Amino acid sequence: MEKISDSLFMRFNIGILLNRYDFSFCREDRCIEYFIMDKIKVEDISKALIMSLDLFKKNIHVAKFYPELYKQLNSKYMSAACFYLLIHHFGQYFHLDGSYHIDLETTPCVFHEFYEKLKNFHLHITNFGLGNTVNVLSDYTPVQIDTGLIHERFVDASKDMVLM
Repeated sequence: MEKISDSLFMRFNIGILLNRYDFSFCREDRCIEYFIMDKIKVEDISKALIMSLDLFKKNIHVAKFYPELYKQLNSKYMSAACFYLLIHHFGQYFHLDGSYHIDLETTPCVFHEFYEKLKNFHLHITNFGLGNTVNVLSDYTPVQIDTGLIHERFVDASKDMVLM
């Protein structure tokens, strides 16, 4: 079985992802919101990527993960590469070790169609939530990956403007 740190497939797809898109983030306390911008069109394509750190539970909580990359041309594997990249950026940003976990809530359909297929993680359903939701958990295994191209956005609250 391939070790997570040796994922050539994921590294290849992250390279494609970073060539096509610009990644930025805003941080507030232990919460980070990520943004994806198309480099050619110079327009944001995603604004619903939010992760937070729960120090008590030692969890990376994926609050929202809707990168909308599937709407782009030639986007096969881009959402998977995006998830991998952002989880590891978040972990590196907060200097997390292997004692942390990844948790999220989704629908059973999205779990089986997307999260269950992410072979670089061990995502599994822990229990069924309210309505048509499932709680999902995985170990977090830190991986050395260059996330230096993800840059911080600064919001000027007085002018309601984003500064890059």
